Amino acid sequence: MMQVPEKVQGNANDTPLTRFIKAQRIDEMKEINLAGDVRMMESKDLPDVFGLYKAETEKLALYLKYNQAELGHQLLPRDGHVYTFVV
Repeated sequence: MMQVPEKVQGNANDTPLTRFIKAQRIDEMKEINLAGDVRMMESKDLPDVFGLYKAETEKLALYLKYNQAELGHQLLPRDGHVYTFVV
């Protein structure tokens, strides 16, 4: 029979997910300076976004390989679900 300790040692706030969220957190918006007009991504932006995605991910050893249609499915805005902006 397996014995379960009464109290597990460690910090409950130090899980892999919380560490990931902390690492991906964006600084406050007052520290982000954008040059240009920010707007919602549209279908016409997909070729440029795909080119940027491909150029950046090919620098990595491991990445998700999408074709343009698959990337569009992941990134094009859907009300209440996905909000993607371009500059």
